[in-house]
Amino acid sequence: MLVLFLLLCVATPAWSAVYHVRLDGDNAKCSGTAPSATQRGPCAWRTLQHAVLKARAGDTIKLGAGRFMERLTLRRGGTLGKPLVVQGTRSQSGDYETVLDGSTAVSAEWQAVGDGSYKVQLGYTPYSMTSKGLAIWRVGNHAWEEGPRAPGVFGIPPDEDASTALGPVKFWDGISALFGVNGGWTHLRFRNKEHPKDMQVRAAPAGAVVTISTNNVTIEGVKIVGGQYAVKVTAGAQNAVIQDNYLSHGKHRIVVEGNASGTVIQRNLLTYDGMGFADPNLPAGDWSSVSYARKVNRHRYD
Repeated sequence: MLVLFLLLCVATPAWSAVYHVRLDGDNAKCSGTAPSATQRGPCAWRTLQHAVLKARAGDTIKLGAGRFMERLTLRRGGTLGKPLVVQGTRSQSGDYETVLDGSTAVSAEWQAVGDGSYKVQLGYTPYSMTSKGLAIWRVGNHAWEEGPRAPGVFGIPPDEDASTALGPVKFWDGISALFGVNGGWTHLRFRNKEHPKDMQVRAAPAGAVVTISTNNVTIEGVKIVGGQYAVKVTAGAQNAVIQDNYLSHGKHRIVVEGNASGTVIQRNLLTYDGMGFADPNLPAGDWSSVSYARKVNRHRYD
C-alpha cells in the first residue's frame, strides 16, 4: 500500500493556478485567487508586478478592466507545455478593457521658449510622449546636431507649407505636435501653440512597457501603450507568445533581440495612434499616389 501511495503521488501532476489582478485589489491582504475586490484572503492582487513574482510555470494571471500604470520585466516564466500566461480582459465585442501604460504624467514646470514652444527638464530622456492618449512625433537627435533644423521646426506657424517628394502640404497636417530632446531639456510644440499643462502630457524613458527576459511566457488580450517599445523579447529568451494584443505608441510595437528563439507573434493590432492620425480627413492608411492624405503620410516620415 505504501508503494502504491508513493506511485500515485509521483504520477499526479501539479495543479496550475489562476491569479487575478484588479485596480481595487490588494497585494498585502489578498491571495490573488479570486476576482473579487479588496477584502482579505481569496481576493485580487493590485499589481501585475506582484503577480508575476508569485506565479509559477503553468499559472495564468488574469488582469481586470482598467488602466494599470506599470512597466514590467518578466524574469521567471514557465516550462515547455506549461507557459506562464498574462491575460487581459476584453469585452464581448472584442474591445480591450485592460490597458498597461508605461508612461507617467509630466508634473514638472514647463518654460515658454517662444513661438508657441515649451521646454521642461524631466530628469530622463523621453522616448515616448503622449497628449490625451495620442502619441506625439519625436524629432530625432540627429536633427539637433545638424544645426538650427530641430529648433526651427518648433517655431513653424500653424499654416505654413512644407515640401515633399509628392508635392506641398501644410507642415502640421498629420503631425499636430512635435517633441525633441537637447541638452537635458525636452522641447514640445503643439500646432496651435497650446500650453502643455492643458494637454494631459505623459512621457516615458527608454525601454519597453513589457520586457520578457525568460522562457515560455504568453502575453494576450492586453492593450499596451506609453513606452519606447510596447513589448521587448530579450536575447536568449525562448518561446515567448505575443498574441491578440493592442500595441501602440513609441518607436516600435515589438522588438525581438538576437538569439531569442521560438517567438510567436500573431493577431496583434499594431498602431502608432499619433495625434495627426486623429484627423478623419487624413487617414494614415491612405496610400493613393495622388491624394493629399498620401502626401501627408510621406511628410510624416520625411
